[in-house]
Amino acid sequence: MQGSLTATSLGIAKGTTSLVRNTLTAGLGSVGRFGSSLSTGMLAITGDDEYMKNRTMGMIRQKPQGIAQGIGQGFNKALSSGYSGLQGVVEKPAEGFRQEGIYGLMKGTFQGAAGLFIKPVSGTIDLLVKTSEGFEN
Repeated sequence: MQGSLTATSLGIAKGTTSLVRNTLTAGLGSVGRFGSSLSTGMLAITGDDEYMKNRTMGMIRQKPQGIAQGIGQGFNKALSSGYSGLQGVVEKPAEGFRQEGIYGLMKGTFQGAAGLFIKPVSGTIDLLVKTSEGFEN
């Protein structure tokens, strides 16, 4: 009788652990996918197509194989996003002026200013996405 009670208790513990783990994994996966979509949509405002293309390729190529690797990749994305935001404040207006004159300068100034705020926020979201991917894997 006691052996049967122990086996039942172990079965309940395993089932509960599996339920909690799979619930967390599904929840974090949904949050990660939503965050990635949100980040991509926000970046469209910056008009920096090259940055968006490189970000998307990097997100696809680099899949973390654990939570520590996910956090590391996430911090890397957050830092590079912040740097790109600062860089765009200078480069976007100059690039716009070279291509379209005064109109391009104004457009580039808006894009650079938008990127200064949006890219770090996007990088922070990417940190959360990569961490959740690492948790899933």
